[in-house]
Amino acid sequence: MPSYTRECIECGKVDTLKKKPRSEHCKKCSTKLCGERLRDDSKLMCACGNSKSYSGNTCKKCAMDKLGKAKRIGTHEVHRRANLKGLEILSIFEHTEQKADFRCLSCDYTFNVHIGNVINKTKGCPKCTKLKGENHPNWDSTISDKDRVYKRGYKFIVWSKAIKDVANYKCDICNDGGYLESHHLESYAVKKELRYDLDNGVCLCRECHYNFHQDYGYKNSTKEQYLNFKGLQNG
Repeated sequence: MPSYTRECIECGKVDTLKKKPRSEHCKKCSTKLCGERLRDDSKLMCACGNSKSYSGNTCKKCAMDKLGKAKRIGTHEVHRRANLKGLEILSIFEHTEQKADFRCLSCDYTFNVHIGNVINKTKGCPKCTKLKGENHPNWDSTISDKDRVYKRGYKFIVWSKAIKDVANYKCDICNDGGYLESHHLESYAVKKELRYDLDNGVCLCRECHYNFHQDYGYKNSTKEQYLNFKGLQNG
C-alpha cells in the first residue's frame, strides 16, 4: 500500500499518511487555524450588520430579500390577477407579502388578507365563493338550464381551436404567439346565434384580450368596439 509524507508548513512536523494529504498543515495546526478564522468577527458579519454563518455570503434576511426580488411580480400584474378574480385592491403596497384591503366587484364585500394568498391561491371573494345558484351576485336569469349545462363545453373548445388555426396561432393585434385566447367579436351572451360562427371570432394574446375587456367590459361587446380598440393599439 502506498504511503505519503507530509511536512507541516506551520510547525515543520512530518507525518506519514495512508492517503494523499488534502492540507499542508498537520491536524493540530489545522484545528488552531480554524479556530482563529472562526474568531474573526469580520467573517461572521453580513454587509448589512447582521450576523451570518462562516461559510455563507450573506445573512438569512439579505438572502431572503434577494430571493424575494427575483420572484417579485410588478404592481400592474398584481392588479391584473386580482381583477381576473373579480377583486379590486384598495390599499397601497410594496410587495405581495403585505396585507391589503380588497373589494369584491360583484357583491361590494371588503376584506383584509395577504396579497400573495389572493393572487396565487384563493378563488376570489370569500363571500361569493360560498354562494351558489340564484344567491350568487353574478347569477344571470336570462340563461336557460340547457345553456348552463353546456356553456363553454365541447362546441366552444372546437370553435376556439378553429379560430386559432385560422389566425395561424398569432395575436390579431400584436402578432404575438404566446398564450392565446379566442375572443367573440359580438357578445357571447347577447348574440347566441353567433356563438360558434368562425366569422365572429378573433385570436388574441392574453394581455390584449385582458386590455380590451378592461376598456369595454365583459358583456355586450361588439365588433365596432374591437375595431376601435385595434385601431388605437396599432395607431
